[in-house]
Amino acid sequence: MILLLVLTRFAPDFPGTADPYVACKLGLHEERTQVAKRTLEPAFGETFVLNVRHGAPTLLRISCADHCRMRTDNPMGDATYDFAALIASGGGEQTASVDLQHVHHWHGAETMRKGSVHIKLTYATVT
Repeated sequence: MILLLVLTRFAPDFPGTADPYVACKLGLHEERTQVAKRTLEPAFGETFVLNVRHGAPTLLRISCADHCRMRTDNPMGDATYDFAALIASGGGEQTASVDLQHVHHWHGAETMRKGSVHIKLTYATVT
């Protein structure tokens, strides 16, 4: 069984620019988009094939970060998406907007960063 994941867009709710990328993890398998330079509204349009074993976890972990060349990347938001209903239906396609959140700490102050990633999942049984 395979899961095709298409990351279409990231839309944060904070100002400025960034060099964002999105990483997706299913079990031990992880994929990552290319870095989108100087934007807060990238249109990734990247497709990943994730193998799903029968009975395996159905939680897809999604995280977005700002790529930094001089230091560690800055987290922009994290979320999980459960695609169990897609598997239970026997296959097909599902589109979703996944809300991301991250508590940003800066010099003792906390701010909540939020955004969303638009995804399209296609699930099929491979024989």
